[in-house]
Amino acid sequence: MSSTLLEVTRASHEEIERLERVIVKDLQTEPATNKDRLYQSHRVRNVIERIIDTTHRLIREYHRRNLGARVLDTSDEYEQLLKHEQPITFSGELRTLRGGHQSRVGALDWNNHILTTGGMDGMIFNNDVRVRSRIAETYKGHSQEVCGLKWSASGQQLASGGNNNLLYIWDRSSTAVSSSNSTSSTTQWLHRFEEHTAAVKALAWCPFQGNLLASGGGGGDRCIKFWNTHTGSCVNSVDTGSQVCALLWNKSERELLSSNGFTKNQLTLWKYPSMVKMAELAGYTSRVLFMAQSPDGCTVASAAGDETLRFWNVFGTPEVKKQVLKSNPEPFAHVNRIR
Repeated sequence: MSSTLLEVTRASHEEIERLERVIVKDLQTEPATNKDRLYQSHRVRNVIERIIDTTHRLIREYHRRNLGARVLDTSDEYEQLLKHEQPITFSGELRTLRGGHQSRVGALDWNNHILTTGGMDGMIFNNDVRVRSRIAETYKGHSQEVCGLKWSASGQQLASGGNNNLLYIWDRSSTAVSSSNSTSSTTQWLHRFEEHTAAVKALAWCPFQGNLLASGGGGGDRCIKFWNTHTGSCVNSVDTGSQVCALLWNKSERELLSSNGFTKNQLTLWKYPSMVKMAELAGYTSRVLFMAQSPDGCTVASAAGDETLRFWNVFGTPEVKKQVLKSNPEPFAHVNRIR
């Protein structure tokens, strides 16, 4: 059985991510002397060269598997290249949000017209897509990559998880303007939870209890924890036995769905609050990284590292609302009568 491109290149991708983290961590330290600054510059340059070499290996592997693909050189004339490409037509307005983050953006979540972004630089920005100076608020707390973001249904509280095993709760009401000449503001965290022992990527706010948040830890933690964001306390913790990658609540019943990585690579349906396993949905050969819920709340789409996308009817079937036919009222129906 032939391996997929992702399986062949996974180690190289992970190596590039590791090297990027090394650079970010190194640059976060301000050198004390010019000599230290020179050493830092050489270290960063060496790491960048290793990233370039690894990237070239990825390109060669991709080109080997896709012989019809073209590898473009930076010296090629841009206008000449465009003449050979098929035009792409976009419907609607397309906007690119540049600036702000100093490294890749790995987490996103919408809150009405606010697009919240979390980056490898540990920063979180609220981007108001309606205005040109879009960064409305800044959240500073994570020292490593932000890998999970989720707004509460009220739009007042934001949960963020990071690779530093920390979970933050931010409240928009605690926002303070950073300066009189700036529209951007900095928000102080409301709660800081340190109980997870691995990266916190999976986050889900409870639909029937607004102050209840579920979070899942990575391979070194394997736990689903439940938090009361009003009191700042952990109300329950369950060891799932494997990495927790994503969480989804049932919108109609008190159930929670988790997607797992090593060692089980499956979906697990839990009954809340007892956290008794109701079902285990297997079939993946790699960790199940993402889940998305249909608008009616019944169907769940899941995507895994084995490059497969699956749809599950896990939360039941949507109810069809029956139309109640209004009968014509009988004349004088409101008048009392004997028979």
